[in-house]
Amino acid sequence: MEKAMTRTNPDGSIVTIYVGVGVYIDAQAYVGADAHIAADTFIAADTFIGERAYVGERAYIGERAVIGERAYVGERAYIGERATIGAGATVRAGARIGADATVRAGANIVAGATVRAGANIVAGATVRAGADIGEQASIDADGTVRGGVDPDRDWEERTTHKNNAGDF
Repeated sequence: MEKAMTRTNPDGSIVTIYVGVGVYIDAQAYVGADAHIAADTFIAADTFIGERAYVGERAYIGERAVIGERAYVGERAYIGERATIGAGATVRAGARIGADATVRAGANIVAGATVRAGANIVAGATVRAGADIGEQASIDADGTVRGGVDPDRDWEERTTHKNNAGDF
């Protein structure tokens, strides 16, 4: 059960947030007004949690990560260092977002999906359960991924196809 508490942010602003039992919020993390932080969650240094964002039970938010306004991070989700979850984006239970990855506003990462380091998921895209998005891969607007995306392998396959068939 979450309880309302007053928090003073590093910039001196005072906000009311809702916090569960066993939550760790680093003193250098910024948490926006009316954010909900569920039980047993870890929020590292220099992290930004936007207004009315929700961070689920046992989630891990890495150092210098950004969780946008009204974003939803589900229980047991892992958000890596310097990752960005845009305003209104959804990262469901158990999803893993790697370091320096970006999930843009309105994107939806379904439970159990993995977005690896440096990947970019554009607004409106959906990454389905079990999908594995490779490092530095990019998913375009309104795209839906059900399997894996490895930008190096995919490029090699297209190049091989072009060289063998001549119709890239």
